[in-house]
Amino acid sequence: MSRASVPRCPSTCRSRVAAGACPEPQISKSSQTKTSGTVLVVDDEVDLLEIAVVYLEDMGFKVFHATDGPRELQIAARQPDITLLVTTSHLPGE
Repeated sequence: MSRASVPRCPSTCRSRVAAGACPEPQISKSSQTKTSGTVLVVDDEVDLLEIAVVYLEDMGFKVFHATDGPRELQIAARQPDITLLVTTSHLPGE
């Protein structure tokens, strides 16, 4: 697990982290709300693509993905219900 993905403990309990005494972060109900819609995620960096897809699926979106411009266009032509496009500014095949 990378350092960026490790949850941060509030400064008031950092000294107790080793003992496992740090409380779990509280998540509001509004952040747990499921969403709907169809998203196309396009990125040639596969690691970032996978993170975005998992995150959006967990939020309740139907997600399509591509790693290059030609595949992006194929998906967009076949899926007219796409409500959001998440992409990088430069892709292979452009």
